[in-house]
Amino acid sequence: MLQRTWLATVLGLMIAVPSWAADGPFGIAMGTRLEDLTLSPLEPILGDGPVQTYGVIPPVPNEHFSEYHVELTKKAGVCVITAFGHKQLNDLDGAKVSAIFTMLKTALSGKYGPPTDTLEGLNDSATLTGRDQFAASLRKYQRNLSSGWDSVDPTSRIESIALIAGSSNGRDTYVILNYEMTNFSQCLDEYLPDDRDRGL
Repeated sequence: MLQRTWLATVLGLMIAVPSWAADGPFGIAMGTRLEDLTLSPLEPILGDGPVQTYGVIPPVPNEHFSEYHVELTKKAGVCVITAFGHKQLNDLDGAKVSAIFTMLKTALSGKYGPPTDTLEGLNDSATLTGRDQFAASLRKYQRNLSSGWDSVDPTSRIESIALIAGSSNGRDTYVILNYEMTNFSQCLDEYLPDDRDRGL
C-alpha cells in the first residue's frame, strides 16, 4: 500500500512538472510583476532595497509545500521562487523527510535530468551519528541531504534548482525547493549599484 502511494505521488508530480516549465514553477512565470501576484501577506517579508521577498499564493500549488516566497524587483519581476515543505513532526530518524526528498528528487530528475550536485550523508567529523539523531545532525549541519541542478534547459527559464532538507530544532524536519530564474542576474544588478564611475 505504501509503495502504491509513493508511486502515485511521484507520477502526480511528474505530470505536474510540464506546467511548471510552461508557466514557471508552481505556475509563477519568470518576470511576473508584483501586481500580478496573489500576496500573503500583502507587505514584503524581507527587503528594504530593490530586491524584495513576498509570500505568495501560487496558481499551481503542490501538496508537499505549505508556504511560497518570491524574490523580485520592479524592473526584473520575479527572479527567485522558493517553496517550503510541511513540517515533519518528531522526525528524529529522518524517515519522513527522506521519503519526501526522494519523491521530489525523482520528479525533478524526470523533467530536468539527473542532479548535477548531490550531497547525502554524515560529514566526516559528525558526532550525531545515532539512528534517532538524523534531525539533530541536520540541525547542527553535520549531515547533508540536498540535490542541485545547474544550467537547466534554457527553454524552462530556470537557471538553477536546489532541493534541501533541514531541521530548525533537531526534532522536526522539512524540505525547501528553490528556483533561480534566468533573470536572477538582473535582480543582482539592481541590488548591487554600478559604481564603475564612482569618484570620476
